[in-house]
This record gives sequence, C-alpha cells and structure tokens, in this order.
Amino acid sequence: MKVSRLVAMACLSLLLAGPIWAQGKEQTEKQKETELCPHRKGWTPTADEMQRILADHAQWVRIWEDESEKKGLPPPYLGSAEGITPQGRANLCNVNWLFKIENAHLAGVNLNNANLSTAELNNFDLRYAELNNANLAFAQLNNANLMGAKLNNANLDFAKLNNADLSAAKLNNANLMGAKLNDANLDFPSLTGAKLAFADLTRALYDPESAPDPDVAGIEGLDTVRIPPGPRNRHRAASGFTAKGRPPRPRARGDV
Repeated sequence: MKVSRLVAMACLSLLLAGPIWAQGKEQTEKQKETELCPHRKGWTPTADEMQRILADHAQWVRIWEDESEKKGLPPPYLGSAEGITPQGRANLCNVNWLFKIENAHLAGVNLNNANLSTAELNNFDLRYAELNNANLAFAQLNNANLMGAKLNNANLDFAKLNNADLSAAKLNNANLMGAKLNDANLDFPSLTGAKLAFADLTRALYDPESAPDPDVAGIEGLDTVRIPPGPRNRHRAASGFTAKGRPPRPRARGDV
C-alpha cells in the first residue's frame, strides 16, 4: 500500500473520530447533569404532584426533626441528614416555580438551579435547604427561615428578605444587590464574594464568617446595622463596615 494512501486513510480516521469524540463528551456531560438532577431545566409539576411532594417532604422533615432531637438538638436546629432515608425528601432541582403556597415547611429541600424569580416564599421554612445557583431575583422571602441554607451563586437581586433568618447560611458569590434585608439575621453566614451593593441592611444583625465583595456602594441603613461585640466580628472591616457600622473611606489610587 502506498504511503500516500496510508496518510489519506489516517487523516480520514481522525476526521471521523473528531465528531464521535465530541458526541461522546456531550453525552457524558448530559449524563452527569442527569445524575446531579433527574429533572429537565424549567420543569413544573402539576398541582396534584406538588401537593403530594409537599406531603411526603413534610413527613420526611418530621423524621429528621425526631432524629435530631434524639441527638440533643432542640428545634429549630437540625443535625446532619446523613443516615436519614432519602425517601420522601423533595427534589425540586431545576424547577420553574409557578405556585402560590403559604408557610410551606421545606427544610432540607433540593432547589438547586431552580427558577424562583418573583416567587412568594414569605414565612417559608427553608432551613438547610439547597438553593445553589437558584434564581431568586425579586422573590419575596420575608420572615423566611433560611438558617444553614446553601445559596452559593444564587441570584437574590432585589429580593425581599426582611426579618429573614440567614444565620450560618452559605451565600458565597451570591448576588444580593438591591436586596431588602431589614432586621435580617446575618449571624455567621459565609459571604465570600457575595455582592451587597445597594442592599438595604437597616437594623440587620451582621456578623459574617467571611467577607463579601468589597464593593459596598449604595448600601442603605449602615448606621443602624447591629454588629455584636466579640472576636467573631473579625470580618466586619473586611466586609466594608467599621465599628460604627459605616463603610471605610475608599482608598485612593496608589494608597497602600
């Protein structure tokens, strides 16, 4: 066989292998996404399905609460869900929330990558819920309990979180620009990279575990922010707050 023919066959093999490899990679990525969330993006359960999901989840939460109390954890604290049967736990990842539900008990729910934009979630129990990458822009979460919830990379742009409990929540890289956080509990949340510009923190309790994005432009209510004394508030200066609750003077270019 001539060398030129061998070279031509090799080139043809590479050309054919390229699309096959790309297709295989795409299928692998889709499989990983399916394993992480079995639901397609933007799915919406029917009203009957949602009612069943909520009922099953409420029963699952009761089991979790009972097990936590056996470990000596009084309400509203919950221990690790590891060891608790996953049967009944609501998996609403990727959901497009179109429901009007009052005072729902959704502690520990999976709402990763969910679209909750403009949703009315006032008074919801979302303790230790997973809301990573969720879209909560303009959502109403007044009086919601988000203690220990995971909201990493979540979009909370102009969300209403007045009197919400965000203690020990994970808000890394979350967008809280323009959010209303009047009287909110921000006791020891993780705020690494979180954006708080133009948020309203009037009378909020502020004692983060880690510092948010340094841009504190337009934050309202800084004079009324409650910063507890003690060593735990070590991040308040890095977060853009001084002892009096005001942002420090912006550094001029060239300042050390």
